[in-house]
Amino acid sequence: YLYIILLAALLNSCSRNNDPGKDLRETYLPSDKRPFGGYIASSILQNSFPESFIHRTKYSAYTDMISMSDTGALYCVISKNFYADSIDTDAILNYVYNGNTFFLASSNIDSIFLKKLYCKTKNEGKFDFILEPGLQYDSVRLVPQVNVAGEKFSYYYKPFSSRFTEINEGYCRVLGYNGNEEPNCIMFYWGKGRMVLHTDARAFSNYFLLTGKNYLYMQQLLQLLQPYPEN
Repeated sequence: YLYIILLAALLNSCSRNNDPGKDLRETYLPSDKRPFGGYIASSILQNSFPESFIHRTKYSAYTDMISMSDTGALYCVISKNFYADSIDTDAILNYVYNGNTFFLASSNIDSIFLKKLYCKTKNEGKFDFILEPGLQYDSVRLVPQVNVAGEKFSYYYKPFSSRFTEINEGYCRVLGYNGNEEPNCIMFYWGKGRMVLHTDARAFSNYFLLTGKNYLYMQQLLQLLQPYPEN
């Protein structure tokens, strides 16, 4: 686990300043080192699966998945907005049903996708551009089965206001909660595969993951997935 030790040292050295900075665009791009880029999340993903090849794609889920014959792969999406029409949704569900894993973290998940799962979400921060919310300390936590220590992962910024208001209890179990103790992360079992769905991409931003030991939040979620995905 040398790579974990090295990564932890890097993260701790970069987290001394709690100021998120001036450029607060939420891109979550794997090459973006700004506060709300996805450079650290991409690094954690690669370090968590060091023997796997990570292929980055700009195509739709449908275009990608109809050409895949994988039965043990991981498809990861971290994005402020996740749009999926009925064709994309069916492609994702078929992909998971065949034994693959779909990991999604997004503050605005398309209602077409959620309707197919019989789940609903609510995002109080959707209209932040009209009335800027006050900054505050807020946190997320994982259930004890995932985080035995029961610790909370905190940061100083906009609150984690997105959550699930309805879940398909026959196929889901809750993995985590926001600061208001509302479910914001679930595991959805479908066929031979599973989906991890999270309602706030900011929990996977550089700024959040570099605060304290928050990198453990993503690491612990990834440990629930298959240890050796095909791709």
